[in-house]
Amino acid sequence: METLADDLHFDIITPLTPTHNPYDVNRRPDILDIAFLKGVALKLSCIETLQCLNSDHRPVLMRLGSYRDCPPTVKTITNWQKVSTALEEIDTPILNNIPNDIVSTDDIDNAIGALTNHIRTVVDGSSRTVPANSDRKELPRDVKELIRAKNAALRRASKYPTCENRSQARTLQRKVRDRVQEVRNENWSDLMVEIKPSHKAFWGLAKALKTEKAVPTPALRKLDNSIAFDDREKAECLADSIEQQCSENPAVDVEHVRRVEEEVRRRVSLPPKDDLDPITQDEYISNRHFTFRLDNTYSSVRPIRAGVPQGSTLSPLLYSAYVNDIPRPKTGVQLALFADDTALFLRSNCLRNILPRLQRAIDELTQWLRLWRIEVNPEKSASIYFDYSPRKSTISRKSKESLQFH
Repeated sequence: METLADDLHFDIITPLTPTHNPYDVNRRPDILDIAFLKGVALKLSCIETLQCLNSDHRPVLMRLGSYRDCPPTVKTITNWQKVSTALEEIDTPILNNIPNDIVSTDDIDNAIGALTNHIRTVVDGSSRTVPANSDRKELPRDVKELIRAKNAALRRASKYPTCENRSQARTLQRKVRDRVQEVRNENWSDLMVEIKPSHKAFWGLAKALKTEKAVPTPALRKLDNSIAFDDREKAECLADSIEQQCSENPAVDVEHVRRVEEEVRRRVSLPPKDDLDPITQDEYISNRHFTFRLDNTYSSVRPIRAGVPQGSTLSPLLYSAYVNDIPRPKTGVQLALFADDTALFLRSNCLRNILPRLQRAIDELTQWLRLWRIEVNPEKSASIYFDYSPRKSTISRKSKESLQFH
């Protein structure tokens, strides 16, 4: 039969499960129903067996679709992560109505119906309809026939797992993979030759060639413990976090803050030393706003009540002005600044002279940091000892780690 089907270019289609379950326990279940097809596009689960309890021969259902079927104009995209999160919710009114004690078949049917309706509602609420891509090129006819032959070989190898059938299935899989890659390369070459600036895909293609593949932002948890799924919700969630970081802190020393504000006003009111136009404090520091961008989605405009977000054009300038009066050590210790990194270093022939002087410099710096409410990250701070002596160092680990912030 297989030889005849290959000669006539027919496909042999069989169900994946037996269609005949004999009452005699000494006989094995078998497939009695098969189909010969040619030139027919099959859908997923095109042939399947149905349950029939009053007969040992189960009915078979086959779904077929011809080549002339019109492609769908729309397609449905479902956010399955959102579905999973929604189904994990415990307080669901529909499911809460299911009784804990199920004693009859009607209770079972009602519980199944309630659960099914809830899942269907969640999936519908997490899905959206978009136009189908009608500009996509179809595969050549020889590729389609090769794919059908590969699928038939896989089904045959699954039903009759002989060495010959498995080898033929693997061979056809390799042929399909190589042929599909050839078609993709040909389509890409044609696009590169034909594309012009007026083509609707020109700028999208240029951006794809210039930028690396973007990593999607995972779902975020909001301040109210709800989940942000789409780009709009994620942008607002991240903007909330930045706005909270840039909010005003309670003043520790009101008089000190007043003196700082007066000094800032005095310096801003001084005439400029170059050709730039003078600016006021309100233009430079106050009344600042920001918006967060996630890919092509922007959050709402948020106020900046204290500080500036990382990455803004004012951040480096304001930070430099903020740390401009950082104290220089008076014990011969050198201070080096680069962006927001600070280093204290000292050179000496004896470690016993280095540690006390460095500790005094750290104490002076700690007072200034505490005054201006700058917090040091201990996990990113370290003390390093460089020994250029040709002799083997005998410094203990304890002595190296004796420096600390108080």
